[in-house]
Amino acid sequence: MDSNFKSYKGLVDRHLNIFCGYGNDHLENNITKAFVNVLNSLSYPDLKNVLEKLIGVDLPNEAHADFYLQTQPPRDVIESFREDKRILFAFSPTGKSYPAPKGLDCNDREKVKEFLREVVCKENPGLGNDDIKAEVEKRCEDFFSIHDHESIPDGWILIYEEDVPALLIAMEDKLYDLNPYQLKNHLINGMFCSEAHAPVYSTFEAIAAALDSTNTYLAAQFHEYLTILGYLKLELSLVEAAQIDKEIRWRFLTAPTQRILGRLFPENEVDLRHNKTPRIRVDYPVLKEINLEMKDEGLRFSMALGSKKDPAINFFNSFSIEDLNALSRIKHVEKPCQTLHGLFLRGRNTAYLQYEEFKGSYEDYFLYWKRHIDDIHVYNPPRDCVASYEKMEKEGLIEKATVERLMDYYGAKKLPVSLVPETVFNIFWSYEDISKYESDYELAHSMKATLDGFLSIISNAMHK
Repeated sequence: MDSNFKSYKGLVDRHLNIFCGYGNDHLENNITKAFVNVLNSLSYPDLKNVLEKLIGVDLPNEAHADFYLQTQPPRDVIESFREDKRILFAFSPTGKSYPAPKGLDCNDREKVKEFLREVVCKENPGLGNDDIKAEVEKRCEDFFSIHDHESIPDGWILIYEEDVPALLIAMEDKLYDLNPYQLKNHLINGMFCSEAHAPVYSTFEAIAAALDSTNTYLAAQFHEYLTILGYLKLELSLVEAAQIDKEIRWRFLTAPTQRILGRLFPENEVDLRHNKTPRIRVDYPVLKEINLEMKDEGLRFSMALGSKKDPAINFFNSFSIEDLNALSRIKHVEKPCQTLHGLFLRGRNTAYLQYEEFKGSYEDYFLYWKRHIDDIHVYNPPRDCVASYEKMEKEGLIEKATVERLMDYYGAKKLPVSLVPETVFNIFWSYEDISKYESDYELAHSMKATLDGFLSIISNAMHK
């Protein structure tokens, strides 16, 4: 497959790829269908070459193949192939099945669910509790349907040499590790093999590489399809990634955004937050980190000025309305927004008040905190901080209902808490703007000029 971004027309509009439908329902079956469609389109010499690469067995020099999808051939047809000529081809992104613990009682739903939870957590370390629960329930349903129903692999290839059965290939795929119980069920109850029979494993990447050797249009479309789904890697510049179909763009942004942030700040280490947002840590008196957030319509450099107690005090002591206006006049810089949150001494933020909850303008908020800078301190017990919220309510900055909510919240807390009134500045670059640059080098040069201007105003404000 050509690695040139311009050859991937389906990335710019995924519906230009012939295997991409409207929606991702039954994605596993769709991948198998696309794979079988490509195999069925090949000349026999190409089909022979591909299957020998993937399965590792010799095929007849001259033969023909029959294909089945989601339909099991009759039992007498399956058994007309010698058992040693029946192959279960199991493929997934990892090319392996998850480990099946010895002694697991497959009829004990709670133990199976506990085991599957361990599998899901290992495969998806950043997944939230609700998503983990939903995925475990789905896999439990799949798991027990395997034991309660007949076993039908996703696809079949039956190869005949002069009408004599030569090789039977049954196929099963998964979007993660394969299910060893399902594979065993396929072999015994779907292919009528002995328990000693073992699957042949492969990866999506190996399948794409084998098909690429045929140099056919459908093979290239299949490679592009797996790339669109995020299963094949494609190294792109940020300028190229900005041009990708908006529904799938997020799959391709993490690496180029990390690289561009590293290019902008070569002396700072780039790390990834839990939500895959690239970040660098900086050491300004009022600014401690810069996040490069991937939004639906563009990228956003997000900078919270005064995100902890001491930086917040530094900010309101040093900055003026004129400084804020100077920052806002820089191209791509959006209007500042305010948040107010508690920060427990163990470092965890809590009880956010987002800018939508504040009445009045940002300037009102800014001037309020310049007048009440002494309220930015540690409160112990934490319920004492409610007096500061009450003061804000009397000056018309927040609603009484907000104060009552926070009174209940902090009244139940015991750890000391500091109030942190931060100011968030965002520097926004639309994907449309990014895609107009010739290269990431040119883009980084323009971004650097904007960021340097922003950070110089911060430095000057601190050294008046």
